[in-house]
Amino acid sequence: MTLLTFVPSSYALGNPNIVEYVDGIPNYWPPGVAVDDILETKGNINELIVAFWTESVPIGGSAAEWIRGENGAFGNTEVAVQRFHDAGITVLIGAGGANEAPVTDNPEDGRRYGEAVGQFALDYNFDGVDFDIENFAVGRPDTTSEWLAEATRAVKAVYPGAIVTHAPQAPYFQKTENPNASYGYLELNEKAGDLIDSYNIQFYNQGNTAYDTYEQLFLNSGLDAPETSVKQIHENGVPLEKIIIGKPISEDDVFNTGYIPPETIAEFISQGISDGLEPGGVMGWQWKSDYDMQQQGEEAWSEVVSSPWGLNSLAAKSVSIPKGYDKYIVKPAETVICPRNKRATWDLTGGAGTKGGFDLSLDHGAHLKATVVDSTSLPDFVFEGDWEHYLEFTNTGNTDWDLDCLSAS
Repeated sequence: MTLLTFVPSSYALGNPNIVEYVDGIPNYWPPGVAVDDILETKGNINELIVAFWTESVPIGGSAAEWIRGENGAFGNTEVAVQRFHDAGITVLIGAGGANEAPVTDNPEDGRRYGEAVGQFALDYNFDGVDFDIENFAVGRPDTTSEWLAEATRAVKAVYPGAIVTHAPQAPYFQKTENPNASYGYLELNEKAGDLIDSYNIQFYNQGNTAYDTYEQLFLNSGLDAPETSVKQIHENGVPLEKIIIGKPISEDDVFNTGYIPPETIAEFISQGISDGLEPGGVMGWQWKSDYDMQQQGEEAWSEVVSSPWGLNSLAAKSVSIPKGYDKYIVKPAETVICPRNKRATWDLTGGAGTKGGFDLSLDHGAHLKATVVDSTSLPDFVFEGDWEHYLEFTNTGNTDWDLDCLSAS
């Protein structure tokens, strides 16, 4: 095995949160089928949010199936969570949703709400809680933020190891200089931001502020919901790594505006990374739409939107390099043979009686040269680092080769 190490050049910094909410599910029987369905179509998802736990109305959505345990679509919850963990996925319970309005003027109510959902998360083996709190009064940022802060603190008091996230609509980050349009999330970030792992921000269903252009989503949200783009929220105190861009997965998942195709989301994120505005990840509402589209042969939504980070969960594939082919270029946009920005193990296999040589190189200069005589294969070799743009293969011999990605991590 030959190891090649070189300096990464990508602007992308790290491991994004790729989040999808699970509300509807396609199948309910036999027990555990929902876990099977999710894992078979998981793409690059690394965080699931089961929707929704509610206090004032009956628990609905996939959460209602979750609590059925061994008789439900998720089966035994301890087993379900372990299966998700084995696949690299954390699982949170979503609290609230559009059907509940729990916020009051009394912070004690927030504490009680947080304790209840925190205990629920513990009892049902979740990794933490996502607060999707809506339907609260505009223009009362102090009381709203205190209620939310108390709820956040209460979860951590009951469940110290819990992941805690929030899912505010983007306009909830407006500043208090406009009290008639302030919902208190900047104040919450000041009061309890150290306890909040990330914000799954809903950049959709906001009427004229559609967040459907790069300008409006990343740079300047405009006059109707001022200072609620990625850049502006960050400049007002929220770390970029905590800003998760939330978008509907399909057009059916949005009530009015905000839907954009996953390829466009990826383009905007790539531009944001280039502009020094790398978000902490992407959130999609909702997983069942991703599942349905994959059943129609479409690529997993999570794989498309996460492509700026070089993630790829597709199975290893091979590329044939015909004899005499000069500079076969494998571009990241068109290949799934190995993920970008990863350590990858490759294999080259030639036909019987192989003679000649090859030069496999990266666009940043690292390369592997070898000459093979009367052999059908080479030892496995590793490229470690970033191949942001392309691989280049020059076949100088008289045989055909197959280039395979054996593994990546």
